[in-house]
This record gives sequence, C-alpha cells and structure tokens, in this order.
Amino acid sequence: MEKKIVSLADEGKTCDAIGEYVILLEKTGKHRAYLLGKVLFGALKNIEVIIRRHTLQVLNKIGDGSAIPYLEKALRDKDPMVRANAAFALGQIGDPSAVTSLGKTLKAENVLVRRFAILSLNKIAHKS
Repeated sequence: MEKKIVSLADEGKTCDAIGEYVILLEKTGKHRAYLLGKVLFGALKNIEVIIRRHTLQVLNKIGDGSAIPYLEKALRDKDPMVRANAAFALGQIGDPSAVTSLGKTLKAENVLVRRFAILSLNKIAHKS
C-alpha cells in the first residue's frame, strides 16, 4: 500500500485520494512521520502546482508540527495559492517557531498570502 500512495502523489492524484490512502496507512499502524516524510513532504517538490496545493491541504488537515520546515519552504513557492495555503497551515499548527517566517510573508505582493499570514500570526499569538 505504501507504493500505492507514493505513486498517487507522483502521478498528481487529488488531495482526497492521497488523504484516503494516508488514513488507510495510519489504520494499518504506519507511523505518521513515515507517511509525512515518504509521501507528503516529497509531494511539495512536485513540478505540478495543483499537487503542491493539494499536498498543503492534506498537511493542513493532519496538523503535524514536523511539517513546519516544509511549510516554511512552501512560503517561498512561486505560486501564490501554495504560499497562502502554507501560511494557513502554519497557523493551524500554531507553533510559535513559525512566527519569523510568517512575519517575512507580510511583505508578499499577493494580498491573499498577506491575509493568511496575518490570520496565522493572530492564531499563534492567541494560542500561546
């Protein structure tokens, strides 16, 4: 099943399809770090923007703090929706270690990216 989820990510399948397999793998006892590292973090490097967007949606749903360095890197993606989704996901995780990266995003040209950075910074401030 691990090969199936990796091939889904590589082939550019939807967030829902990848998410379903992640849930199945978790039910079979696979460790979350394995799933994140093997599949989702790798999918953030995919050349297809839609794959990177869907991957961020899955990471947002999972909400695992080990994703923070990858989400911070996604804040520098060339696609503004990828950057906005990364900012949102960092807010959902709520770890104060993301404040510096989110702060730099406040200077983004894209208004949606800036809005999600502001929302995420507020969420982190109220969580602390």
